[in-house]
Amino acid sequence: MPAVLAPLISDGPIILLMVLLLARIPAGALRIIRIAGGVYALYLASKSLQAYRSFRPAGSPGEIRQTLGKAIVTNLLSPGL
Repeated sequence: MPAVLAPLISDGPIILLMVLLLARIPAGALRIIRIAGGVYALYLASKSLQAYRSFRPAGSPGEIRQTLGKAIVTNLLSPGL
């Protein structure tokens, strides 16, 4: 559930970055950002599969913050730039 809040935290900086910087970044750098985002998405998919296999309800504040942090990083490294 905390992952739902990630766009509220990360989309503002992403939009600002797009407007100010990414229009001037060379295509090669954008390609690297996309590859990094794709690799991170695959990493999260493998962790999700592991969590699915050993499911236990999360509830501690530390786990909730960690989930939100992962969702924010996923938004920032999204390969769909």
